[in-house]
Amino acid sequence: MLLLSVPSVLGWLLMACSQNVPMILVARFITGFAAASFLVVGPVYITEVVESEIRGIWGTVFNFMLCIGILLMYVLGTFVSWIWLSIISAVVPVIMFISMSMVPESPRYLLSKGKLEPATASLKWLRGTFDEAEIETELKLLQKSVHEDSRQPVRIQDLLQPSIFKPLSITMALMFFQQFGGINAVIFFSLETFKTAASDIDANVSSITIIFIQVIVVGMSAFLVDRCGRRILFIISDTGMAISLAVLGLFFFLKFQNGDEVPKNLGWLPLVSLVVYIISYNLFLGPGPWLMMSELLPSRVKGLASAIASSFCWLLAFVVTKTFEDLSSSIHPHGCYWLFSSVSVLGIAFGCLFLPETKGKTLDEIQNIFK
Repeated sequence: MLLLSVPSVLGWLLMACSQNVPMILVARFITGFAAASFLVVGPVYITEVVESEIRGIWGTVFNFMLCIGILLMYVLGTFVSWIWLSIISAVVPVIMFISMSMVPESPRYLLSKGKLEPATASLKWLRGTFDEAEIETELKLLQKSVHEDSRQPVRIQDLLQPSIFKPLSITMALMFFQQFGGINAVIFFSLETFKTAASDIDANVSSITIIFIQVIVVGMSAFLVDRCGRRILFIISDTGMAISLAVLGLFFFLKFQNGDEVPKNLGWLPLVSLVVYIISYNLFLGPGPWLMMSELLPSRVKGLASAIASSFCWLLAFVVTKTFEDLSSSIHPHGCYWLFSSVSVLGIAFGCLFLPETKGKTLDEIQNIFK
């Protein structure tokens, strides 16, 4: 994570100094690479260092901070140019580098490298104790788990083993339902949605309002995920998304049927639909897949499997974002939103039939589900 701050700073500074489109694309690639890599490493680190009783909260806090960053960029983007926005963004990785320099390495990682004393010191620091006896049981369980993992070297063909293929498949399915629930299309084109809908509310204010609500709901989700459980929140989240997207599609269908004029007294409907959508998405579909990715995947293949799942997620995000405008022209906006709604309905069935509950379980107990 410390190393990733370097390309992130360089990418944002290059963005600020860009003189043409190719420079912007290169800068965007660098910052995108750093951000995507951090999205793989960050949740894994959190899962390895926190206790199972509060793992859900801290896994969700990671997504909460992402939402804070998005909100900050939306607000600042209203007042400053994109050049200054890039310069401000370059400061954030510097702050992260300084902060993370004070945090110890994961005890599990240190044990995998045969460093018992640093792992013990790290675990004592993380648990806030100077007494080694207080962490003795947890340390022995970690040693046993790491020893078992070290006896099985990672190979590509290992991904086909049921104990690995099942959790990887579930993780990738979660990423699919996250992205094909239409989140990037809804967020990236929210400004255009409000303009198209001819809402009486200023489009910039509406977009910032949506992101602000997103921050609030993710904060609430952090406290619910370890109380209610992952599966039920996933089902509720996908249900709310399916309904709100269906209603949003209905609005645009009525608008289309009305000669592209907003139906009388319905200018408020897009904002309400998107608010319900954002609340539903961030209840679980936003933070949940990243949390469950770090919980479900076995430790010995977590690096490789997380990279595969994350790459799959961002590939889907690219596909949805890139094709949304063309798809909207072909089947109209209402068709797009109904398509996303249909995917969310499939997600509800997936949650009911295949999604395991990981609430309160240790990482080893979760792995036993697939054995």
